[in-house]
Amino acid sequence: MINQNNFNDGYHVIHHYNSQLHWSKLPSEFMKPEILAKHYEKGAFTFFGDISFFDVSIYVLSGNLRSLIEKYYVHIGPEDETPTVDEIVTEAQRR
Repeated sequence: MINQNNFNDGYHVIHHYNSQLHWSKLPSEFMKPEILAKHYEKGAFTFFGDISFFDVSIYVLSGNLRSLIEKYYVHIGPEDETPTVDEIVTEAQRR
């Protein structure tokens, strides 16, 4: 619901692949296998649920990465390559 109320801001990165795509098309574009694969290959963190860009910022800036990852992180790669929460936290801290 948050994305629909904010012109799909959570899918903003898709705008950088195709700047002429209407905001209402961003979620379906994001779900295309080639787009998901590109995100996975680049190591993008993907969050899903009732969370906004600002909420993610608060978790990160407050150092509460573990809670963010446990509640909202979604692995978009092969199931057998799913990292542990500790691995994701470590990578997030590194970045």
